[in-house]
Amino acid sequence: MTFNARDIEILARTIYGEARGEPWLGKTAVAYVVLNRARCGGWWGEAVTDVCLKPWQFSCWNQGDPNHSRVASVDMESSAFVECLAAAGAALSGLATDPTRGATHYHADGILPSWARGRRAIATIGRHRFYRGID
Repeated sequence: MTFNARDIEILARTIYGEARGEPWLGKTAVAYVVLNRARCGGWWGEAVTDVCLKPWQFSCWNQGDPNHSRVASVDMESSAFVECLAAAGAALSGLATDPTRGATHYHADGILPSWARGRRAIATIGRHRFYRGID
């Protein structure tokens, strides 16, 4: 998979919006969900940026989401964002391995989206549950 500077930035912002309060493993897990979707291609998109910005896929990019303005405005002054950049780089370069075992979906504990009903998570990392094989 090829990627560019914009992919790293958008992936880091997605990690920040979705998992900035998670430990390192939780941040890399979110990164790998994006990478796993990009590898599947098709509906999700072929590139990391396309997958991250696909409407209604990562809530932090939804216009009405309270995280949206934070994701758009965070910069290198934020140590949490710097760690998200590092997690994005580690996942994209293969320095971090996939802790999700190929997951393409996840949700936060405490919610149960319709797509997850009746399915067993393949991993629980931090406050997120991860799934694969969702159509």
